[in-house]
This record gives sequence, structure tokens and C-alpha cells, in this order.
Amino acid sequence: MNDYSRDYYYEEILDKYSNGQFYKNLNEKLGNLSKKRTTVDIKVFENKNFDGVFMKNVFRQYGKSNYKVKNEDFPAICILFYKRRIGKYKVKMEFHFYNNKLFFVSYNFPYVSDESYYEVVRVITDKYLEDSCRDLSDIYIIDRNNNIILPDNVFGFSVYYFRPDGNTFNSVLKYMDALIAKNRLRGEMSRKVLYDRL
Repeated sequence: MNDYSRDYYYEEILDKYSNGQFYKNLNEKLGNLSKKRTTVDIKVFENKNFDGVFMKNVFRQYGKSNYKVKNEDFPAICILFYKRRIGKYKVKMEFHFYNNKLFFVSYNFPYVSDESYYEVVRVITDKYLEDSCRDLSDIYIIDRNNNIILPDNVFGFSVYYFRPDGNTFNSVLKYMDALIAKNRLRGEMSRKVLYDRL
């Protein structure tokens, strides 16, 4: 992949997160799904909850990222992209940070067949649930610390990890709401100036 197509690819992914609605939709989506409790702690990094993971922890575990993107509209948010092989699968991993603190992780399986989807689902259910599920499309898994695994197969297949009641995740939502309100006010003021002048 040349530099232009790689840049375009990552910028297209960033578009998904650009207005902040994606993170808010995650919270809303949870209200429409069934909750499955797990006795196993959900951790992206050993011995660390989401609010305790920083960018340096990701660099230490995975090395330099394949790509790093900062959102112009939300400059406090940074996303690190990695490509890794996990088992037999090529996975595109995204680590989302707000002011250097991790608040969201996505494992994207870009080319997964039905058979592979069910294998990944089996691994997740074997690890986190006592009863086996064949399909995770209408549930999410939550641990005692309110960390969540949310499989999503709307566009491809992704597995999201986040903590919706965590300090960092809530700070992201407040930050985005404030910037959206500020931009809306700026737009209204601009329209008023134009209205007054015309």
C-alpha cells in the first residue's frame, strides 16, 4: 500500500469517529442489547483497568504504531493503529486515547468468513461466559468493574472494549459535547453576522 492510499485508508477510518457520535452511539446501543455478566475480569492489558492504561503502556507492549491519527475537531483524542496476527487472523487494532489515557479499543477482523466469525465468538464465550453462545449480535459482556466487550458485525466484524462509566470515557463524551456546542454557537454567530449584513 503506498503512502497516499494508506493515508486515505486511515483518514476514512477516522471519519467514523470525527463527530463524536460513534462513542455516544455505543452507550445508546447498550440499551438495546441484552447484558451477560462475566466473572472473568475484562482487561486489554494485564492488571490494568481502562482508566489505568496510558499510551506508553501500548507502546511498551506493541511497539511503534503502524499509524497515528489526531482528530482536528477533537485534538485531545488520538488513535493508534496496529496490524497484528492474533492466532490465524489478521487483525487491525485501534487504541483510542483522550489526553493520553486509553478509553476505547477495537479489534477489527476485516476479512472474516462465517466459519471464522463463529470461531472467534466461541473463543470469546469460552473465555468470558459460562454458557456457550453461537451469536453475540444481540448481547454485550460486562464484568464486575463495568468493563465491556461488544462484538459488532454490522460492517465487517469488530470486537470493542470499553468502560462506559469510566472517568476517561465520560470525559470524552463531555469534551465532545462541549466542542459540538461551541461549534454550533460559532455557526449561529456566523449566520447572525451574515444575516445582519445582508
